[in-house]
Amino acid sequence: MTCDLWHPLQRDPGGGTLRGAAGYTVIELLIALLIASVAMMIASQLLYETQRRATHAALRSLDPAVTIAWKQIRADVQASAKRFGSEQILILHGHPAGNVRYRRVGDELLRVAGPTFDAKDERVILTRVKEFRWEKRGTGKSGRPLIEIYLSWEQTRLLGPLVAEGERQIAPKVVASQSLVLALRGGGGENW
Repeated sequence: MTCDLWHPLQRDPGGGTLRGAAGYTVIELLIALLIASVAMMIASQLLYETQRRATHAALRSLDPAVTIAWKQIRADVQASAKRFGSEQILILHGHPAGNVRYRRVGDELLRVAGPTFDAKDERVILTRVKEFRWEKRGTGKSGRPLIEIYLSWEQTRLLGPLVAEGERQIAPKVVASQSLVLALRGGGGENW
């Protein structure tokens, strides 16, 4: 006596698979692929942002004076209501300390604050400056005016091979640059 019991992994004589057969359908594979792609896109964005932040942190650690100068400029711009001046001189009005002026003289970036721009009150906030300029960039989401400040400075590269200068070895100098886009908020009479 033979027994024809159906086994769950048995093939249908018509060529298809029977219910209970092992494996995945095409739809299941596509859904798994879609989930994996979304996870990889998120991971790549996180890796990019991490790399960008690490690069900025490394640059800030190489020259902390630049970080302090940027913080001062950012605070002054965001506390001001109006800005004007030439491309090379940034004058901010409506600042709680009075008017603020930034300008480059030689290789120094100078700042003066107060009701008048007296030269004896100017102080150096950054040295080895190669270029300083600003320009209007339209308006932001809040409708406030945006300005872009561009700063280029010379810094000593601490990593990498030394360069021979005559009898001695010195660290090479590189020119670094950075732009900062800010919105004027206004700490004075007119809040933008």
